[in-house]
Amino acid sequence: MERRRSPRTRVDIEVELRDPAGEYRGIACDISQTGLYVEFGEGARPASREALQIKFSIWTGSQLLTRQTRGHVVRSTDSGLAIRFSDEDMVSQAVVNELIHYMTGNAAAGSSLGDSLFADSTTPA
Repeated sequence: MERRRSPRTRVDIEVELRDPAGEYRGIACDISQTGLYVEFGEGARPASREALQIKFSIWTGSQLLTRQTRGHVVRSTDSGLAIRFSDEDMVSQAVVNELIHYMTGNAAAGSSLGDSLFADSTTPA
């Protein structure tokens, strides 16, 4: 029986993970409001249970969209890591919603679901 708190969405998003020991690159394979699963090649990966800074990068068709949040490793497998987001707040949820929006092909050309959330507050909309 599945006991997940949030449904997962299959994605293919480049991620950069950073912890005190270094930087690591992988591919997020699925994402939910509470976390994600990242696969790695043969290279290094973060140590289990380390606090991580997570940077997502996707091409929207007109621009490179990058978003950041934090998390920590909750499970390690031979191919990757399960990571739980540290911030289950409005901003982290907006990041996940925007990434899912673009990755499932629901974005309108040139517009961003999170434009108002992530716009520079000193720049007029």
